Amino acid sequence: MAVVDVIGPETTLQLQPYMVRALLGERQRFEAVLIGINGKTRLVELNYTLDQIDETGTVPRFVVLASDVSERIRSVRVRPGPPRDRE
Repeated sequence: MAVVDVIGPETTLQLQPYMVRALLGERQRFEAVLIGINGKTRLVELNYTLDQIDETGTVPRFVVLASDVSERIRSVRVRPGPPRDRE
């Protein structure tokens, strides 16, 4: 299955620079705002890890670990400040 079949053409274009660097042998860790198939916007932390390096030193594929961090980020942003005295 091709990447574009999993995440769609727009997201593939958005993430392509990271994929290219991963295929060059560089681990990638970053956050991206992605729009899911259902149209919902999510903040996702992505990790691209090398799967293997072949005998020529190239990386034919990489593994992706994606974590939706939307709720965690939202909870940090709306966390109330320190309690205040009411007068």
